[in-house]
Amino acid sequence: MPQSIDSLDLPPFRPRFPWWGADLQTLAILWQPAMSDMAPHASERVCFPMADRSGDILLGMLDKPQWPDDARPLVILVHGLTGCEDSVYILSAAHHLLYRGYTVLRLNVRGAGPSRPYCGEHYHVGRTADFRRVLQQIPDDLKQNGIVAIGYSLGGAMLLKYLGEEGSFSPLRAAASICAPIDLLRNGHHMLRPRNWLYHSYILNGLKTETLAEGARLSDEEREIVRTARSVYDYDDRFISPRYGFRDAEDYYELCAPVHFMAEIRVPTMVLAACDDPWIPIEHYRDFQWSDNQWLLPVMPETATLSPALSMVGRRPPDPGQPSAPAAFRSGAARQRAFVLCPARRHRRHAACHARPPGGAEGGASARHCHPRPDRRRGQRLCAQHGPTSAGSRPPGAASEPARRRSVAARVWRPLLCRPQPGPSRPA
Repeated sequence: MPQSIDSLDLPPFRPRFPWWGADLQTLAILWQPAMSDMAPHASERVCFPMADRSGDILLGMLDKPQWPDDARPLVILVHGLTGCEDSVYILSAAHHLLYRGYTVLRLNVRGAGPSRPYCGEHYHVGRTADFRRVLQQIPDDLKQNGIVAIGYSLGGAMLLKYLGEEGSFSPLRAAASICAPIDLLRNGHHMLRPRNWLYHSYILNGLKTETLAEGARLSDEEREIVRTARSVYDYDDRFISPRYGFRDAEDYYELCAPVHFMAEIRVPTMVLAACDDPWIPIEHYRDFQWSDNQWLLPVMPETATLSPALSMVGRRPPDPGQPSAPAAFRSGAARQRAFVLCPARRHRRHAACHARPPGGAEGGASARHCHPRPDRRRGQRLCAQHGPTSAGSRPPGAASEPARRRSVAARVWRPLLCRPQPGPSRPA
């Protein structure tokens, strides 16, 4: 497994307008509208009763792709602090994976989002037993090709802690954490800096809202503590710590910090963090001895803010009506890019034109019908076979995603998600 981002041959990061700079790229997550409609894919509600006699039930949303790939593993997405299954970054990642044939489980941790009315308790980094219980209840038909877990922020911290606890006994095939706070104590103090007051206020208000929401079993004293908490540290010190058996916030942070468990991880795991992330100091990652654990792949780009949803912000999903998606992209011979670059005219054209010229003859060396001719409309070229081929319109049967530069997150996930598994192959 490569031990540096340079070995992955990733394209250079270019901020999307107008999200220039680390802070604007982080705020983009809050301002971008969520793509809540999963059509044409199917979604169904799933429930995971907990085994601690609390009566709590975790809810999740199981999304199944319109064109499933039977060789793909199940992908579990775990949201971050104050997030849920409908967070922008979770929905964006789910869309991205569904259009590539993955079945996706968007999990709500205990007391978050739709799980709140069915849970009297609350989540924290140390609740790895909840995730372990969820994995035990996943049906066999969903995990026949393995399970891959991706955790964001606090969900990523919980995932890293779980992987370290399980070691080689984890049923996961691979994992990835994105912008996870691996040193909770140092990160807690970092969030109290004056420059982070906006982020801190947003998180604290979200914590109070979900903790006091309907379904939580709280005493009057605990409700008052939550209402009067002046910081996330204060919330953890006066509410989370005494409720769940920790002496104080520092004891909670020290015992649950993922950095103390990462050396024992025995599952291929990518750990993504941005050097300019205003929430998570990159020094916490650089201080870890990555060379001591070959199962970990640190990815720390210098200028790319990998806040949860940024890699998918502004991406348009492939056209669900493309006829070539269920057939062409599932055959072994057709796993090549749907668009190729014409060496003669330096334009993108549909690969099928080279494989099948007009008249049904095989071979595409003389497929001149696909060469474009100038069009009077600015920015467009006309293909004699397909018509306009500008950035706004594509030839029928062509998938839009391969024609555009893939995001850093998508390129990094591919080595983990596309590892071949034994089993029957799907006919083309």
